[in-house]
Amino acid sequence: MTSLLLKSEWTRRRAIHRQSAAQWTTPHRERRLRHEAHPINDFLFDYYSFRPSLLERWSPGWNHLLEEASLSDFPAREGWIETDQGVHLSLNAFPRHRLDSFHWMIQLLKITLERPPQFACYGLHEWAMVYKIDQTRYPKVPLRMAPGELAAFLESQTICCTHHDAFRFYTPEAQPLNRHQPTKANRLELEQPGCIHVNMDLYKWAHKFYPWTPSDLILETFQLAIESRQIDMKASPYDLSQWGLEPIRIETAEGRLEYIEAQRKIHLQGIPLRQKLLQFYQALDLALLTR
Repeated sequence: MTSLLLKSEWTRRRAIHRQSAAQWTTPHRERRLRHEAHPINDFLFDYYSFRPSLLERWSPGWNHLLEEASLSDFPAREGWIETDQGVHLSLNAFPRHRLDSFHWMIQLLKITLERPPQFACYGLHEWAMVYKIDQTRYPKVPLRMAPGELAAFLESQTICCTHHDAFRFYTPEAQPLNRHQPTKANRLELEQPGCIHVNMDLYKWAHKFYPWTPSDLILETFQLAIESRQIDMKASPYDLSQWGLEPIRIETAEGRLEYIEAQRKIHLQGIPLRQKLLQFYQALDLALLTR
């Protein structure tokens, strides 16, 4: 069911959204012009396929009619249609060729929400990505320890990463050290809500169906992804002191406890966002079936 948003309301929400997104997008563009890179804040723009301009662009989602709006405000190519009252997203414009992906994503969100969280992976995936190689993924960022020391520490640990998109960046020598062998095919069996990357990926599942997903929700998941990425890199073997980040020293008992505490916090923050995203997509799915 489509609800009406008065012009005063949707223009206010659009302005607030743009301002909130700009705190991340503007510095990113400025760094690009200076040919600089930020290993945390730029990662989400480089790794995920959602442009800064789209993060800034506001959409209320599929179930709202915007009073007195026109196609000059919202691009027709995205599925917006104009009526006498304003504009809204047409369900007929939903990309039917992506329905299988849409249903798979709903299943993944539901399964992950119901599954108990696992902690104590200690962020070792970032260590496995630099195991026994000459050049790291961030060559301008120094490591906190020598390669031999790093390798010895990793070999002394139980590596239990369950996330395919982290595991696929392991070095070939590190992959056999992992308890699991995550793939695209077994993703539904392995993903669990305690994983830092799974909570970071809420941003991916939210923006994947923009503009059908509300931009406010996309931005919420982006902000959780930023916080997740900070923890991810603080627990890594990289020295991020020049970016003002103190390491979570998982090579110590105190550091491992600190990581678990941070991981639990991200998990709790991710629960309502995963619930909100799942409920929204389930409602959209029902609307598509009954239109």
